[in-house]
This record gives sequence, structure tokens and C-alpha cells, in this order.
Amino acid sequence: MLQNGQPAAAALLPLGNPNRTMPLPALPSHQRPRPGLQSIASRLRNTAAMPPIPTHMPESMAQLLHEHMSMKLDRFANAPQRRGWGPALKVAYGRRAYLMKRVRERATNQRNSFSMDRRMDIAVAAMDDELKAATLSGTSQYHKHLKRVDPATKGRSRN
Repeated sequence: MLQNGQPAAAALLPLGNPNRTMPLPALPSHQRPRPGLQSIASRLRNTAAMPPIPTHMPESMAQLLHEHMSMKLDRFANAPQRRGWGPALKVAYGRRAYLMKRVRERATNQRNSFSMDRRMDIAVAAMDDELKAATLSGTSQYHKHLKRVDPATKGRSRN
């Protein structure tokens, strides 16, 4: 229904600047934020979650898989969640993530009807056998070996 040439809902709106903001009532002094202090919510939002990743690599791929799954390190796959980490923690996570990527590749390439967890266990056992056959002394050296033979890995330029 029209009132004064406008729809009824528009007639109920106040006239003037619709973008004008109303001043907020002043808070009592005990509720006002103190200058220089952050609220608890903003402090928690700005805190980076840090997983308890040991900087040394485990001796076997089976141990690596167990640690990765028990610490739920897949939560940190996105870069923004690693923003507040120190360099040693970033390197340790990157090495583990690279090896887990290789485990997942081998697990998905298997042609059997097992569950993904079972296929990952089989892939880890095969990688442990390779590690021992190549006489590498742990997953750290195995990581270096895989990086060396990986065609997708770019070498660092040392000028």
C-alpha cells in the first residue's frame, strides 16, 4: 500500500541520512577497556597453536607415522596456522610433512582393497625396508635421500 507515493515500509523509516550512526552510551569505568591491554579473545585469536613436535626425527617411518597421527599434525597443513612458529619448528614440521606426503602417495598408488590406514601401514613398512637396505641411519637421512632423487624438488642456489 502506498503512503505519500512511497511503500508503507518506507514510510516507517526515519527521514535523514540512513548511514548516520547513533552514538553508543558510555560504559561504566569498570567495563571500559584499559589502554594498551588486549581482550582475552583477541589474545587467544593472535596466539599460534604450536604442536609438540620434537626437532629430531624418529628412527623409523613407522614411528614417524605414529607421531604424525597421534599429534594430529594434519591440522597444521595450511600456512597461516604456522605463522608464529620459530624456524626450528617450521623445519621439523616441513621434513615430517614431506615424508608423510610420500607415504600418502605410496598408499594411494597401491592396488588393493584395504582401508587407507592399512595401506599407509604397508607403505611405511616398505619405506622402512628401503631405509634399511640403503644403510641409512634414520628418517633424517632417508628424507635427504628422497629429496635428492625427487625430480620435483628444486635445489638451492648457493652463490
